[in-house]
Amino acid sequence: METLVSVIIPAYNSEEYIGDAIRSVAEQSYTNLELIIVDDRSTDNTINIAMEIAEVCLPGKYAIYFRPLDHPRGPGAARNEALRRANGHYIAFLDSDDIWLPDHLQTAIDHLEEYKGEAGLYYCRMSLSGNNRSDGKHNSGWGKIGAPTHVTDILIKDACVHLPVVCVEKSLLLDAGGFEESLPNCQDWWLWLKLSKVTKFIYFNRPGALLRMHNDSVTRTLGGAKQVVGRVRTYIKAKQSGLFTEDELVALRESCFGIASSLTVDIIRKQHLEAVIYIVKSSWNDGAGCLPYWLYLLWRCLSTLFSHLSFHLRKLLAKD
Repeated sequence: METLVSVIIPAYNSEEYIGDAIRSVAEQSYTNLELIIVDDRSTDNTINIAMEIAEVCLPGKYAIYFRPLDHPRGPGAARNEALRRANGHYIAFLDSDDIWLPDHLQTAIDHLEEYKGEAGLYYCRMSLSGNNRSDGKHNSGWGKIGAPTHVTDILIKDACVHLPVVCVEKSLLLDAGGFEESLPNCQDWWLWLKLSKVTKFIYFNRPGALLRMHNDSVTRTLGGAKQVVGRVRTYIKAKQSGLFTEDELVALRESCFGIASSLTVDIIRKQHLEAVIYIVKSSWNDGAGCLPYWLYLLWRCLSTLFSHLSFHLRKLLAKD
């Protein structure tokens, strides 16, 4: 008998897209699945549409839950809620505005079952905007195709594991504590980093889902400020976790603070006051114990700004 897979979709104001996401689950060639939708207090018609379509496409194989008013909000919290309710041996994630290709789950389960006990997480590529093209050429740094690979070093350099194409053993997620809800973003990246220390990953160089880019998507609206805070807090958590070697922490520091400082400088140059305030408030809320990391970010930003100023000054003097 096929192993049960729990498919998790967090939803918030997704009335325009969630129907297609649900249909793509129902059209999977792998059929032993349950769909769990957790609504994060949508204010539009998301839930009615989801219930109507799921009842037609997946009768008896879906459940919809609502986040109570006194519970934390956000996709990470919604996914954790679904994870606690899931019955499957494997967990597969899909965002409410994305679409799976028909053989995604079958391919994932075939690989995970083949390497059971050696690799506990499968991931692949995504295509952009429904145009069925991959998000760039294969990068050999993503691991050996179709075989279990240690990916900690890969993940430190590149957050290359996309959530909507991940299929993973539920027990691994539970042991890792699920998604870290205190992070404003980078929740999945931090979870994959932790999992990479306890299991190998399997990478398959073929798209398994379509990423639909639109004005309301999290990819567009998340904002540089939350990226900055997420990167800094991810490094702090890695430093405090005791899971990583000194060499790994040095590489992770360069990855996190390199991106965070570039984003912060861009925010300052564009005079995004609200974003600057968000970063400052976040650093203050993290307390004195995290102050050295935020001061390090400030130093990186000042160094980057000085480099920019020096470059433009040299260009100006060269004209004279």
